[in-house]
Amino acid sequence: MKNNKERKTMSPQNADVFIDKSAITKINEMIHRDPLHECGGIFIGNVSQDAVTGKYTVHVHDLYVEDRIGTGSTFEFTTDYLMNAVKHVKKNCPDEHIIGNVHSHAQFQAFWSPVDDEMMLQSRDNSFYLVVSPQYGTWEAIFKDIDFNFHSCDVRIADDEYCEHMFSKCISRFDSEHIHSGKKVQSSTFRTTRSYSDVQKKEFDKRFLHSIKELERKKVLIVGAGTIGNLLAEYAMNSGVGSICIVDMDAYEYWNLPRSSMIDERSLRKPKALELAKAVAERSCFPIEVTGINADICNLGWGFFKNFDLVLSPVDSAAIRQYIDRGCKLYHIPHITCGTGIIGDEFTGNVVSFPPDAAVDLEYVWGNGYRANLEERRSCSDTPEETQAQVMGFSAQIAGMTMDLALKYLLGKVEDISTAWKYILNSIGNGIARDKAALRTFKYGRMPTVTTSELFDVFDRQSAIPTVQFDRRKPKGELWEMLNSLFQENCFAYRMNLEWSLNIPIAYRGSGAYASIEVLHESGVDPILMQLPKQHVYLVEGEVSDYLVELIFTDTGDETT
Repeated sequence: MKNNKERKTMSPQNADVFIDKSAITKINEMIHRDPLHECGGIFIGNVSQDAVTGKYTVHVHDLYVEDRIGTGSTFEFTTDYLMNAVKHVKKNCPDEHIIGNVHSHAQFQAFWSPVDDEMMLQSRDNSFYLVVSPQYGTWEAIFKDIDFNFHSCDVRIADDEYCEHMFSKCISRFDSEHIHSGKKVQSSTFRTTRSYSDVQKKEFDKRFLHSIKELERKKVLIVGAGTIGNLLAEYAMNSGVGSICIVDMDAYEYWNLPRSSMIDERSLRKPKALELAKAVAERSCFPIEVTGINADICNLGWGFFKNFDLVLSPVDSAAIRQYIDRGCKLYHIPHITCGTGIIGDEFTGNVVSFPPDAAVDLEYVWGNGYRANLEERRSCSDTPEETQAQVMGFSAQIAGMTMDLALKYLLGKVEDISTAWKYILNSIGNGIARDKAALRTFKYGRMPTVTTSELFDVFDRQSAIPTVQFDRRKPKGELWEMLNSLFQENCFAYRMNLEWSLNIPIAYRGSGAYASIEVLHESGVDPILMQLPKQHVYLVEGEVSDYLVELIFTDTGDETT
């Protein structure tokens, strides 16, 4: 054993090192869980040597790691840590061996310290060593053979190309499943941590400091994970938006692949929202949190919108786009809705942008004619086959306009917070006349007095929306008492007969919708209430007037399964 000696001269022959992706993931999880303190793990795998050339090949299959943290500048592989690793290998992978270790440098760049040299000289075996800096995204690798010759290493991810930044990114995933308003809701949240060297940071700051500093705390909701939803998620990710939530109730099929820029065959038959969220987390160059929710957005309730700075709705249902718009109006959240379709023989699309205090709603912008097609879904798959090839290019134009407007809202660049804008884009390239008229713009200011809106008629005269909390497991008569106390319609002639009504036209449900739900003085427990969103705003009809009220159910109707 050659203790307390300096390393021999480096061998002219490099060692080939292959690290499985699963081991890379464990290394990233280990070093990023507490980047301010050093930590370490033990490599499990095999080492071989070519009998003719003498070249060494190292294959790291796994990493044994315990929840052990060092100081800001030291980490020790204790005897019990090593013995636990030996027991683990004997029990779980008897055909493999302990072949070295990895440790982090929390406060410094990756380099070999005198302590590291001493540690390497303690081993009698062929060993591969790695030091990684989570703060700077740098790493150093070295292989020591049994004769204490040291070799530089050509490190690769097994079954993949060499990755320069393979230790600069960590992705953690949190899955949950809930019963929400009687419906099963799947959710996956991905958190991506990115680390770069000082040189890399300087280049990023030169180009993206605006995004990194001003967009990292912004929260964007995207409803719809289809063609435009994929593009918007990609554009938001690359712009530096720090938090994205994607909601969709469908799964990806083969025919979605040519029109979904962020996903591939691995996402087939899987929930769109969860797969798109995962793809965003994997591709993001910035730190990001992405949540995918596999659910009908209408079942989540308008209260769900309170969490976001901006809502985008590239969804193929006019009814759901209206539902989203009304919720955004109530909470003064900017909303941009967009989509494509065929009108006559033209491939066309629109982008409608509503600032936080828009004076008009989507119903007014569309006009009364849209009601006839309220339930219709206008998917790209319904376009004629001769225009299918245009879907991606044309959708990119719609998504580009949408994200351009979105960033102006997120960065506070929109001065007019009451005027809505509608952009109509026709497919170009089919002649000078159409090219000139490719983009039409409409401005919508104050709603004319002759126009009525079931939402704004009440919203405009009500200074604030009160909140009522109610346990759905209790008799509905108690809700009657709460509403009566809140709005105090104590007219003597109606005092004994007063009945409240929770009106649902402004609380759209995709199926089994109720026109209204009566709230009677002497009524008992009503199972229908269990089907309503946990937090939502309802139009309440009384004997004297109508009111808006936010109803929050405080029971355990939403349960984790």
